[in-house]
Amino acid sequence: MVPALILAAGLLMGTTSTALAHGVRHLTLQEPDVQAFVVQYSTGDPVAYGEVKIYAPGQDDLEYQNGRTDAVGGFAFLPDRAGEWRIVVDAGMGHRLEFRLQVADGQGSAVPAAEPALPYGNVIRVALGLSLFANLFLAGAWFRSRPPKHKERPAN
Repeated sequence: MVPALILAAGLLMGTTSTALAHGVRHLTLQEPDVQAFVVQYSTGDPVAYGEVKIYAPGQDDLEYQNGRTDAVGGFAFLPDRAGEWRIVVDAGMGHRLEFRLQVADGQGSAVPAAEPALPYGNVIRVALGLSLFANLFLAGAWFRSRPPKHKERPAN
């Protein structure tokens, strides 16, 4: 498994020559649900804590996600749809990298659809709220209905 990853990394690094900008390059690692990449300077040093902005397909003006690379220049995200994603990494001091990442149809479903809420959830909340008010009212009525305690007067 490790030799295959090293070979894949070498092949991917060889195809990133068009992505070089101010001496910054990237290595893309694609898994079924997670898209991850590592950003490095041309010297091989990691772009630690570089600013990352990710734009979804067809939404070049609205950020899908932003953040920073980790200490070794890595960043990962979960795409919610297939298509060509635009990634912009600002490494500081004029070092900027912009590249596009193609997410296949089977890879764009990392975020599962939300399960519908239980239909009786609000009914339970209303019933508990009414029960609270009823119990407070009954407790007050019970305290008021008790006969007052008479203190015995001391004999003179």
